[in-house]
Amino acid sequence: MKQGMANMRLRRNRAGFTLVELLVVISIIALLVSILLPSLKKARDQAKDTLCKANMHQLGLAVQYYVQDSQDHLPWIPGVPIGGGSPYHKAPFKQYRHILQLWPYLKDLKIYECPKAKSANAKGGQPGARSITAEEFVSMQDSASPSMTQYFAVKSDPLVKKFVQNREFSFVSVQEFQDPSTKLLKNVYTEYWFNDWNDGAGDIPAISGNLINMIPFPDLSVMFSDALPQRPRHNGGHHILFLDTHVEWFKQERYFDYEAGSYQEANDKDRFGNRPYWSWGLSKGGNKVVDGSTGQYSN
Repeated sequence: MKQGMANMRLRRNRAGFTLVELLVVISIIALLVSILLPSLKKARDQAKDTLCKANMHQLGLAVQYYVQDSQDHLPWIPGVPIGGGSPYHKAPFKQYRHILQLWPYLKDLKIYECPKAKSANAKGGQPGARSITAEEFVSMQDSASPSMTQYFAVKSDPLVKKFVQNREFSFVSVQEFQDPSTKLLKNVYTEYWFNDWNDGAGDIPAISGNLINMIPFPDLSVMFSDALPQRPRHNGGHHILFLDTHVEWFKQERYFDYEAGSYQEANDKDRFGNRPYWSWGLSKGGNKVVDGSTGQYSN
């Protein structure tokens, strides 16, 4: 009897862990987590970077298909008429139009979203880094006189109306389109910027609406980039898609050097001296420098 009771006590003692053993296990788990978490975050960020580049490459291929079907013309992003007339090369530009133009070749709105863009109210997110879903942008675009580039589809645009009426956007309900509380289709937007450097560019070739064979250096000429150069999304830089459909990462001062001035050499020139990035590869004269404040070039 005594032997049986002793065996029971022994089994009970062996069934659990001591406090010291539990603390050791917890410490080991915490150490492993602290080692693995940075690696997992880095891997997740790299996956998002890769997906963004893949999205941009898909956009580049869609533009190539568009060019083939449009008598060699690149997509045209309209702006605001000068003095109520034409040409349409004054900001704000209707960036959402490239969704409509490329829709026959790319009917997936996820392609137009950057996975590294963050909401303005996201935990740890930079204000407005998710360029077109931040409330400041929505409210400005929804105002009576929008003063900025339009990334959301605007309901009053005749082409947008046509798309909805023809059920090209089957996910947009009649109720949503007729809702008077907003002028925008908030599910139809792009987080990428198509080069809207167009027929207001002076004597250097334009990207928007131009014949593709008029662009002298497709491997240097920017077709798409992440929206908003002042808010880099990818490790302090942007992804840029070139006209030959290859994608590269550039640090911010390399594609738009805000510090450049009279006493500091600009870092955002191409090999011919064109700057900033939207004028790369459009001239080999070496003296076409774009004024970032006016959008015009100067010698």
